[in-house]
Amino acid sequence: MDFTVSAELVGKYITNRQKDVDVLRELLNRKQYAVIANKAHNIKGNAASFGFPELGVVAQELEVAALEMRECKITQSISIMENWLESVLRI
Repeated sequence: MDFTVSAELVGKYITNRQKDVDVLRELLNRKQYAVIANKAHNIKGNAASFGFPELGVVAQELEVAALEMRECKITQSISIMENWLESVLRI
């Protein structure tokens, strides 16, 4: 059985993660740390399935920062995620 992910699904995945960046920033503005942690946990869980373990690492850092309510680290992790997503689209 072949479990490779199609290019179309990968494209949709990246687009959805880009939307998540905006959502995460809004959640941070509202100081909804638990929701940020949950969203980051979900991204961490599915990133490797789409062939993006690096994104999973960033999401894990974001999850921990949100659980610790470290706004500076949350902001940094969101920016790293955004930059990573942009770099993937340039490939």
